Amino acid sequence: TLSADDITQAGLQSAQQTLNDQQESDIDSDKVAQMQAMLASGSLQVDTEQLASDMLSFFQN
Repeated sequence: TLSADDITQAGLQSAQQTLNDQQESDIDSDKVAQMQAMLASGSLQVDTEQLASDMLSFFQN
């Protein structure tokens, strides 16, 4: 059974891989790293229901 943390980590890994695959990106990789650190430390609250919904929408398009 996957936990919310597993799903979040998988999403972050997917986002990081996408960043690595793109030569030029309008995504701020420093901001991504900051958000990853906040998630890891528990200082960022995540609405897992909304996150799951947004991830499904993103990957279905």
